[in-house]
Amino acid sequence: VGRDLSATRKDGSEFPVEIGLNPISTADGEFVLAAITDITERKRQEEKFRAVVEAAPTAMIMIDDTGSIVLTNAQVEKLFGYTQAELLGQKVDVLVPDHVRPGHPRLREGFFSDPRPRQMGVGRDLNGRRKDGSLMPVEIGLNPIQTAEGRFAIAAIADITERKRSEEQLRASSYARSLIEASLDPLVTISAEGKITDVNEGSIKVTGLPRENLVGTDFSDYFTEPEKARAGYQQVF
Repeated sequence: VGRDLSATRKDGSEFPVEIGLNPISTADGEFVLAAITDITERKRQEEKFRAVVEAAPTAMIMIDDTGSIVLTNAQVEKLFGYTQAELLGQKVDVLVPDHVRPGHPRLREGFFSDPRPRQMGVGRDLNGRRKDGSLMPVEIGLNPIQTAEGRFAIAAIADITERKRSEEQLRASSYARSLIEASLDPLVTISAEGKITDVNEGSIKVTGLPRENLVGTDFSDYFTEPEKARAGYQQVF
């Protein structure tokens, strides 16, 4: 169990086995009884499972109930910077931020005591730790797997850095929009090319134009030539 063991047939071919040894005391002396199981089909299924994990577009890590990593795929190397050889046999805590690490074994024990699919990182901040020590926001899907060698957990890990960045940009945009709309004075937002990208109600009242007629136009269109020269507008845009 846990390593490759083969038996040899009469024709010289080999096949994977597991062997249970038991001592037997008889009147004729001490003997050993070997119970030999052909695990060819199990090995075949394991290889299929490994192939599926390796082909997955998401980082996949399989751990045993002690927290030791027993299987990873190539996406893990891309995400965390560790090679598969570096991670196999390591505690999964190596991928956890330093400040979370002391309490992580308790969380792992909680999962194995109540093994069921779980989604982690939704609605709260959860980070993974790369080999270089940098952190990244992640979401993790945990699933229990029962095998002939015991119970394992497989974690599907997604880097959500881009999603977090988009959420921050959306919040900033919404906040800026709220400030613009709250003002009684005419306010506009302008791109680096001098195009109006948004206006508030005050701008609509002053110009007498609806928002769709203002957005996308040149900000300079609303100034006379003397005003542009006096304000140095053409030097800015």
